[in-house]
Amino acid sequence: MGWEHQAGSEDEQVVKNNRIQWLDMVLDTLQGDGILSASNRDAINIYALQKEKNRVLVDLVLSKGEKAQEAFYGALRQSDPFLLQELENGPIREEVCSTH
Repeated sequence: MGWEHQAGSEDEQVVKNNRIQWLDMVLDTLQGDGILSASNRDAINIYALQKEKNRVLVDLVLSKGEKAQEAFYGALRQSDPFLLQELENGPIREEVCSTH
């Protein structure tokens, strides 16, 4: 039983590391495209929890308009196409689509 817990912990660490890499890749792309500034990036990185960083990034992108949203979508497609596919097919998107 202890081995199962350790394996789960290792899997969780791999997922966490991939999420950190994903965020860095997206931030690099958006900053390189001029969508985010260095101060925007700093504002995201002051948060300790990954979900807070993700929330701040999405809020910033949404506040910057359609061009920024398209750039974010492209950066996400490049950095983690599987995550993008999950988001496109997930229950949140289905719920939003069914209300329109």
